[in-house]
Amino acid sequence: MASGCNQRNKPSLQRECVSDKVCIKEQEYAARDQMVLVSNIKDMIQEVHKSTNPSFVPTEWSICSTTCGQGIQTRIVTCKVYSKILENLIDLDDDHCEDDKPTATQACNMGECMNYDESETLTDNPDQGNNYPVIHQQPAPPNSVEDWEPEYTWTYQGFTTCSASCAGGFQEAIIVCHSVLEDRVVSGTFCSQNQILPVLEQPCNIQPCPPQWEIVEFGECSVSCGGGIQTAVVQCMQVQSDGQGSSVPDEMCVAIKPNITEPCNYKDCPPEWHATEWTQCTESCGGGVQFRSVNCQQVLAMGHVIPLPELFCLDDSPPQQQSCNQQTCSSSSSNALWVPQPWSECLSTCERIRDVLCMTLSDIGVPMVTDRHLCLSLPQPSSLEPCFEPPCQVTSLPKKPKAPKKKPQAPKKKLPMILTEDSNYEQKTMAHKLIFVVGGSARVFPHVSIIVKCPVKWFKRSHIKWQKNFEEIKKTDERIKILKDGRLKIIRVEPSDSALYTCVAGSTQENFTLTVQERELASLVSGSSSIGWSMGKWSKCSQTCGAGIQLRRLYCEGFLSDINSTRRIKSDFCQGLQRPEEHQLCNIEPCPQWTAGEWSQCNSKCIKENTAIQRRTVECTVENQTAVHPRKCEEESKPLNKQECYSSDCEVIWHPSKWTSCSTSCGETGTQTRRLQCVYRGRKEPVSDIMCADKVKPELVQGCNRKPCTRNTCADQSNYCSLVKRLQMCKFKGFGERCCFTCNVANKR
Repeated sequence: MASGCNQRNKPSLQRECVSDKVCIKEQEYAARDQMVLVSNIKDMIQEVHKSTNPSFVPTEWSICSTTCGQGIQTRIVTCKVYSKILENLIDLDDDHCEDDKPTATQACNMGECMNYDESETLTDNPDQGNNYPVIHQQPAPPNSVEDWEPEYTWTYQGFTTCSASCAGGFQEAIIVCHSVLEDRVVSGTFCSQNQILPVLEQPCNIQPCPPQWEIVEFGECSVSCGGGIQTAVVQCMQVQSDGQGSSVPDEMCVAIKPNITEPCNYKDCPPEWHATEWTQCTESCGGGVQFRSVNCQQVLAMGHVIPLPELFCLDDSPPQQQSCNQQTCSSSSSNALWVPQPWSECLSTCERIRDVLCMTLSDIGVPMVTDRHLCLSLPQPSSLEPCFEPPCQVTSLPKKPKAPKKKPQAPKKKLPMILTEDSNYEQKTMAHKLIFVVGGSARVFPHVSIIVKCPVKWFKRSHIKWQKNFEEIKKTDERIKILKDGRLKIIRVEPSDSALYTCVAGSTQENFTLTVQERELASLVSGSSSIGWSMGKWSKCSQTCGAGIQLRRLYCEGFLSDINSTRRIKSDFCQGLQRPEEHQLCNIEPCPQWTAGEWSQCNSKCIKENTAIQRRTVECTVENQTAVHPRKCEEESKPLNKQECYSSDCEVIWHPSKWTSCSTSCGETGTQTRRLQCVYRGRKEPVSDIMCADKVKPELVQGCNRKPCTRNTCADQSNYCSLVKRLQMCKFKGFGERCCFTCNVANKR
């Protein structure tokens, strides 16, 4: 049991031993104490340097370069000032700090180095009864810093990311602090800042960049004023290894070639005359007149067109009418005539055809084909006639039924039969309507309406079809109609209606030849006194106001003795008679126009730098300046009621706030700060700071209260002043001022 043992004879539970590592307990305790104070020191430094006075701020001292003997400690000292806006310290040039710059290096002594001599024997210690090694002290290393080999050194370790992905960039060698003893990278504070390695660079990614579309230049503007478009000249470019761009074939650019345009020449055009298109000439030959409207107008910067009084257009006004079709009417019409060509062979449809040409004599007496319109006034010979020669097969007669057989049979379906009337009619007197039957022909006057019957048996009349020159007549024709009972009706026939008309009833068909002829009127006109011009109705005015044009047709009429009636005849019979006006002006009262007021002052809200908006009233008014509904004016010509304008109040500037309170009430380090904001000068409206990028910034920091302090102002301004005094940091100006009482007054008591 434990109670039976003599405590004096109990073996020792621990003893000192010899190790190849040096153990210096006092220095370890000191280092531990220093680490305990580090966090407090950081808080104190941050509090001291929250002052807006520029001052030098040192970092912590590095660990001593040796574990025993003489070494070196380093730190970084930077001139800083506290920014209330950023709520952080910002770096300044050393010139801004007026106090003395603290040293960045200092010597450190970690105590004498000791070494164990293995040649020594153990000696007895009569007090403890144990054996201890004899420790011999080595002399301290020399005071010269160059005499010791550092444990930490700067080395290169790889390179940074390349500054460019192609066409040649650069990358820097990474410099790290390396522990020689532990063979690892450590914090840079362990290495001497004076022995840092030089910066090394090397090129990288020197291959050419992928081709891409780039804008080379912009083409000319589509208009010289009034707002146009200019198109960019886009080329496929590739940046080479030397950084120079060169043009390459378009096929090398993978992306779709962009079509880039931008507006141009947004400025008002000068007032100028604007003319509309010429109207149709009043005559096709022999001299006519054309008209057009000419107005003075101006195209504004945004493309809007506004009418102006004529005095605004300085050039002479273009003509508003001109002569046209002055050529002499063709005299060939007097000797033009229809010339029929030989008939074709009889066709299987029991008809033959021929060409009928309009011909005249040339100047040397040679017959020549001319325009068909010159022969329309003449009777046109037929271009088709029936025939009964092979291979014609007459199908219009019904077949004789065979004698019925004894056995009953189903009755055969009878073929359609068209009943014809073989007559050749020629009109001699005027009539409004004529009725005919297929199988014959007719020569009629123009403007008479005709009906051609197609009597049929064993066929439904509503299914009858008609052809004109072997082409089926459509039911949509306005003048030539197929009635429900199968009759053909032609309203007010014209020379172009001369043709072969065919009634088709199933497989049976019959023809009717129609010829529309002009009558020989010379013998029918009773006397010159009965000939004269007849006038049609005036057309609708071309404009609702501002002087438009009305047109009307003229007809030559004569009294026909054979029918004792007046009808239209060729205009040649009216030559020499006074021709009535075929056109006249109409709606000459002025049109309502847009009336614009004066522009307002350029003092509205800013829309961009030096630019605001000004407005004006725009009303639709008549001649006496009475306002009418805007719909009575053309919307396309309405002037702008607002536009951009120059305003000096819209200049962008840096606007400073008021200075903050001075950081000190006296001394030599008092400072004030203020904020800057980019605003419009006359509006004080905040805008993006980017708009003030090219403006000179006012000062953000200035000195203040630079006057000597009295003794009554010496007071502590930090909770860590006792620590400052203990660490002997009162000699530094920033700490001395913040801990004035502890560092000065309390020390003297």
